[in-house]
Amino acid sequence: MIIVTCNETLDRVGVGFTCVVGVRTLKHLTSTGQVSALQLLGAPRKTLNRVAFVDMLRALSIPTTAVAPGSNYSGR
Repeated sequence: MIIVTCNETLDRVGVGFTCVVGVRTLKHLTSTGQVSALQLLGAPRKTLNRVAFVDMLRALSIPTTAVAPGSNYSGR
């Protein structure tokens, strides 16, 4: 699992969308407390631009439609 923030505008969510991702999973992180808790557990954090963010989603088999406010996607 990795914490990822997109520093450019994404469709439906705007700028600064932060989530935790894994293979075929995405969970929108809605508070700094959630981010801090995951970082305390050792989850690395990356900031990506829009193109890199979308490429990452494709590499992890996550559809771009999974990116939405409050999303909790699992393709398993």
